[in-house]
Amino acid sequence: MHRAKLKSGEVVAVKVQRPGIGEIIEADYDILSAIARFLGKHIIPESVYDPEQALKEFAFAARRQLDFLYEAANIEKFRENFANDNDIYIPKVYEELTTRKVLVTEYINGFKITEKVKAGVEERKEIADKLAKFYMKQVYVHGFFHADPHPGNMFIVDNKIAFVDFGIVGRVDDKLKEKMIRILEAIMIKKDPWKLVNHISDITEISEDTDLEEYAVDVDYFIKRWSKKPAKELKVGEAFREFIDMSRRHKIKTPANLSLLASTMWGSESIIAMLDPEYNFFDAT
Repeated sequence: MHRAKLKSGEVVAVKVQRPGIGEIIEADYDILSAIARFLGKHIIPESVYDPEQALKEFAFAARRQLDFLYEAANIEKFRENFANDNDIYIPKVYEELTTRKVLVTEYINGFKITEKVKAGVEERKEIADKLAKFYMKQVYVHGFFHADPHPGNMFIVDNKIAFVDFGIVGRVDDKLKEKMIRILEAIMIKKDPWKLVNHISDITEISEDTDLEEYAVDVDYFIKRWSKKPAKELKVGEAFREFIDMSRRHKIKTPANLSLLASTMWGSESIIAMLDPEYNFFDAT
């Protein structure tokens, strides 16, 4: 990323694609494809993990990130979604200067969010609350979320959280939104393993080899462990990641967007905990 100044005097951020990166990615993909085929055939043929499919999804995402027009479209979508939000700022795109290999956006001049760790308690709590509400709004209102929530992509500008780097995004359709709510309800309120199993079966692929009785036993243990946690200790991203891993052990495939969402929530919760260790994520709902 480079800082530049336009003839108009505006300061901009210029992202230039590294020469030859596309060829490097394709060469790496060919090597990894051979490894994935070997793993799928000889090492983990009975596993619910599909190395070749996982690699194809990764390659698709990597190729998409090479197209800066795609990232520019993501930024514009976020600007539209949060145009009237007083706590979030999304930089504008200079469309006339942007191409597939060059992205020109407004330059964000602010404090990295990690620099606010040393701020006063009330200020840190306020930033944590804004960040949590941003992610909940992305998922449950817009169904379109920033999927790279590391501190280097977040800045504090004029009491707003400004975000950069929109190359990785995720989507949540209405069905998945509804099921996520029902899953949390089954865990925290009804504490019913079979209701949870039924909700999961609607959004996953269950292998013929899956023993649902054994799965329900593990689900019951999962519910008892997480439902006993105080609200402030319940981490949504961590819970979803653990549940996905548990489901995979029972040869149940979860949708890729749910896995991406779990990782995203886990990453955002880590930053929130850094700012306010006592924050209850459910206060953001």
